[in-house]
Amino acid sequence: MVVAEPDEHTVRSELLRQLVQRERKLSRSSALGTLLLIGALLASQPVWTLLVFATGRAVSMWHSMRLAQRLGERSPTADDERQQALGMSYAGLSWALALLFIEEPLGSHWTHALVLLVMVAVSGFMSSVALLSRRVLVMFMLALWLPVIARGLFIVADGKGWLLLAAISYVIAQCHFGFWQQRKAYEAMVLQLRNQALVTALELARADALQQSRAVAHTNAQLQAALSRVSHLASHDELTQQLNRRAFLARMTELEQNRATYGLCLVDLDHFKSINDQHGHQVGDEVLVLTAQTLQAHLRPDDVLARWGGEEFVICLAPRSVGDMQEVTQRLCQTLTQLGPPLLPQGVRVSGSFGLALWMPEAIELEEALIVADQALYQAKREGRNRVCSAPVAMAAATA
Repeated sequence: MVVAEPDEHTVRSELLRQLVQRERKLSRSSALGTLLLIGALLASQPVWTLLVFATGRAVSMWHSMRLAQRLGERSPTADDERQQALGMSYAGLSWALALLFIEEPLGSHWTHALVLLVMVAVSGFMSSVALLSRRVLVMFMLALWLPVIARGLFIVADGKGWLLLAAISYVIAQCHFGFWQQRKAYEAMVLQLRNQALVTALELARADALQQSRAVAHTNAQLQAALSRVSHLASHDELTQQLNRRAFLARMTELEQNRATYGLCLVDLDHFKSINDQHGHQVGDEVLVLTAQTLQAHLRPDDVLARWGGEEFVICLAPRSVGDMQEVTQRLCQTLTQLGPPLLPQGVRVSGSFGLALWMPEAIELEEALIVADQALYQAKREGRNRVCSAPVAMAAATA
């Protein structure tokens, strides 16, 4: 996976964004320090110096908050970095002016040492924010220290030249250290952006893989459904949803290994052609569906029902006594006569002719048993339809 290297503009923009966020978080501490300093100097310093300091700090914090709000709404630009450098210059100058005009509040030469310590604290505190941008760091340090160094030039004669030397040395060291930290921050930001890009690329790859996986799963589900549908159509009649002739014969092949006696019943709907002619093929289809549902509803789970062809059905009754087989067949014949309105149009009457024969796999082939059942069916038709006829020879043999 190839991840593009972040360009300099992107790195500097993110560093600036973090710089502004840091300064915004430190604004409360800065405001607290401002109030504490004003309180400490209130009794010993002119009011105008404190007002200048407070105004400078307020302008600096307002500028920083406004810039932070702008960067929260859009991406940083080169002008934003200049604005941030200007804001940090306000901050440095406001602290420098406050300390610059202190008029010996302690009444001794330790006042200047205290000023220097405060300057160092402020410098270190704010430099931790400004180090993310070399320009911002330089302008802050200059705004903070140049006024103090300029004033120090006038107090060298008072034996405080060491303070001036210490200040200049500190500024140089702070800038050097800040430049080193800024370079490290830049390198860390490059690494961070590269890692973010890598994580984003990995998330996109993961999302793409997940989407492809879902697409494959959806396709597999569709294929499985299609295969199930094809398998169902291959073994079931599409209209009645019962087994077709091929599936029925395959099922009977499985039963040939059993040493049991089954009942084979062929069912032919009476006068079905006249139903189609008088009421249409749609009604004829409804009759076939209702017939299949009715027969299935009155059979046991181990009985087998199939559409034999046209208006004919075939039933394999699971092993039971011959009397039970005849009783079940008679009940099915009577139930069909009850089909009619409102399930079917007015004037449609349904009945069926049933031919029942026994099938003993160890003694008679299936084809022979079906022929016997077919002969019994035709006997039922000859005798007036809507009745059950059993193969007398087979029944007698089974009874005996």
